[in-house]
Amino acid sequence: MVQHASATDPAPGRRPELVPDPDAEAARIAAVRRYDILDTPPDGAFDRVAAMAARLFDVPVATVTIVDTDRIWFKVAHGLEGVAEIGRDPGLCGSAILRDETMVIPDTLQDPVAADNPLVAGETGVRFYAAAPISTPDGHRLTRSCRSTPPPRKRSPP
Repeated sequence: MVQHASATDPAPGRRPELVPDPDAEAARIAAVRRYDILDTPPDGAFDRVAAMAARLFDVPVATVTIVDTDRIWFKVAHGLEGVAEIGRDPGLCGSAILRDETMVIPDTLQDPVAADNPLVAGETGVRFYAAAPISTPDGHRLTRSCRSTPPPRKRSPP
């Protein structure tokens, strides 16, 4: 099943945002509910996916998130302790879930939509973001496996 989204006309200086097709989004949310994964305890398989992604891409943060109707819930937040969920808008994963392909933002501060995200603008300071879809066999994108990095740390003078 291919899920559809359409681009809205962006405000000047902003990239087009994808808006989910209401029927496709309802079917996706029904699939999220069918898998009954929201608000479940940690799971070793998902933990291994995030840890492997962090090692493979040499990033300190790797997550597996479930995109709900109004929130992004973190099934795994490797390297992002203390974050259980964030609002869906403005959302990196909220935007990424609408795409079939991997979404990559090389510099989140230069991306007009991502720059508003609390994980970018806040203390966490995510600067690079990549997210690949995790889909059901019938094509519903339930989640994203996300990798990100905080801003480069300032080195102390020798």
